Amino acid sequence: MLSTTFREALLCEQAEDVDQIKELLLEYDSNFKQLETIGFIARHLSVDSLSTGPGGKLLIKLLFNKDKDAMSSFNLKIGDIVILSKGSSNLKTCLSKLEIQGHVYRQNRDYITLIVDQDLEFASELSDSTGFYFLIKTINEITYRKMFRTIEKLKLIEESEEKSSLLLDVLLNRIDKDTLKSQMNYSSHHEKAMTFFNSSLNDSQKNAVHFALNNPVSIIHGPFACGKTSTIVEILEQINNDPDHKGKVMVCGPSNVSVDTILEKVSKNGNIKHGQLIRIGNPTRMHGNLNHSLDNIVSNGEESTICKDIKSEINTLLKQSAKDGSKTRKKPAKPALKGKAKWNEIKLLRKDLSKREGKLVKDIVKNSKFIFATLHGSSNKQVLTLYDDDFNSENGVETLIIDEVSQALEPQCWIPILDHMKYLKRIIFAGDNKQLPPTIKTLPSQSLANKKTFNALNTTIFDRLEKAYDKTFISFLNTQYRMNEKIMEFPSRQMYDGQVVSGDVNRHILLSDLSNSEISIEKDEILNEPVLWYDTQCDLGFMEDQKTESSSPNKNDIFNSKSNINEVYIALKHIERLINVLHLKEEHIGIITPYQAQVQQMRYHINEKYPNIEIHTVDGFQGNEKECIILSLVRFNENNELGFVKDERRLNVAITRAKRQLCVIGNIETFSISKESNDFLKNWCAYIDAEAIIEYPEL
Repeated sequence: MLSTTFREALLCEQAEDVDQIKELLLEYDSNFKQLETIGFIARHLSVDSLSTGPGGKLLIKLLFNKDKDAMSSFNLKIGDIVILSKGSSNLKTCLSKLEIQGHVYRQNRDYITLIVDQDLEFASELSDSTGFYFLIKTINEITYRKMFRTIEKLKLIEESEEKSSLLLDVLLNRIDKDTLKSQMNYSSHHEKAMTFFNSSLNDSQKNAVHFALNNPVSIIHGPFACGKTSTIVEILEQINNDPDHKGKVMVCGPSNVSVDTILEKVSKNGNIKHGQLIRIGNPTRMHGNLNHSLDNIVSNGEESTICKDIKSEINTLLKQSAKDGSKTRKKPAKPALKGKAKWNEIKLLRKDLSKREGKLVKDIVKNSKFIFATLHGSSNKQVLTLYDDDFNSENGVETLIIDEVSQALEPQCWIPILDHMKYLKRIIFAGDNKQLPPTIKTLPSQSLANKKTFNALNTTIFDRLEKAYDKTFISFLNTQYRMNEKIMEFPSRQMYDGQVVSGDVNRHILLSDLSNSEISIEKDEILNEPVLWYDTQCDLGFMEDQKTESSSPNKNDIFNSKSNINEVYIALKHIERLINVLHLKEEHIGIITPYQAQVQQMRYHINEKYPNIEIHTVDGFQGNEKECIILSLVRFNENNELGFVKDERRLNVAITRAKRQLCVIGNIETFSISKESNDFLKNWCAYIDAEAIIEYPEL
């Protein structure tokens, strides 16, 4: 059964997640600088203030001690889940002290603010405490708990003898392919006239919209820049205009970026009223416009005045308690009765606040039409108020859309499916199983059990359904609107059987289109080539730094990663040509490399002079694009070892981010003759040799 497979795999993955954190603690227990550099800890923090944040949650503002040296290397990011621990010298000791879990809410060079959803009992300890604190990055226990809870629901369904819906039969592979085809409503031509809100949609997008709206399960397969988001937006607008669609629509994705990209575009179109769109989740993790954030709507609504007054009263009491605590910090005795009375008053006010805000939230959610949330956020208690005692069918989710499904663990996808199954009539998956897979910590090479876990989690619901039903309910988007056709040609041929073609508007775009000087181009024609490769096999000085490779691209440890300093210098020279000759803006240039250590090298040597050039790993550049992409492959060694660079899905992402020029830096021979080389790499090198411009740089 799926539930058994998922449970065993998640238990193994969770254990591996915890073990990797322990491994870092053991390896760098006394090397705080390295842990700070990889964004694992922040230290030398003192409590500045306590206040009330969104949803009545506690905000803890922590100041960096400016006399210490930790401030400059602080790398924790907004949204990181962390543990707040007392201590300043030993991590193991810190973890045995007061522990508070929350996530980073705000931060700059002077302070960091946490938001926590814990009882206020511990807050008095914070008010009375002295000394410094650690922040230690940790795993997301909440997501694991939600997945395990969902697996138990799935198990009950699998064991039930009751007849299930066609939708569930498909998802659980209980129906054969031929029977399914007979029950599907797909036609390559529209059965009825449909007026599209977006008149620029191509035929493949229109077919995808029609298919998705007429079938219980569908997959929109959207390769790079093929207008997947525009297609989903059109589906939402069609539903909004459909009087027969009574229930709600939920749009989910594995990341906040995936959800917010759709929300931003649909809100800009203006065809759906403002009050019909709500975004569930923490505002600090959201990207773009926060007007639709549930917390923001609650905070600024007409009925929120009383809630604001209560928050103000709580904050006043918190400040008073902090002052009282500072007077008695040298005394080890328990807080005075007066202090206890204040904390009791705070607890009562917080309870009142929670009740009032809960009613506001419930009304807002029920009056909405479109709910946006991450996969694990879809089971947020704020959303599940839809199914309270006063529930009616129109409050339930009728259509579920899961975007970037190929980046999501399948157990994550089942969270919204099962939590909203009661009135669910339609599920639309969207994504591309030829690009980045889910992030998995467990490595298949470590043991047979680990291999089983990796295979179970690496197989997405897209992959599983495609294997069971072939292309029965897959709509393929075939026209890309990003890049010059020469950049597109190889990935289309290799990954999509040549089905992806270029739109007219971008088919022949070049860097020279952005330059005001044709004379400059004549002097340096290489800058106008769509695909350029700096081949480093000409000089042994281009060999990579000899360090042990990290076992996984997902393991955040730059000290066991690879770098190649001379590829950094080649990139720098090319950037100078782009800027000095073409007068290209820094914002038009991006750098991608598979290794975190190379990212750090690139940022150190390039961002000091060109701070607006984005530099990321492949995973960090997913969904992004630039006029010119410089790809540093790093690998050049005596044994022709490639490591995880050979992953064709990551390479597919890397080489499809460029619009007008893809500039690759690396050793062609290493990637073509290595024993680890696969068909993708061999064919890519052959394509480059035949079709691209190859330059041989000098040190």
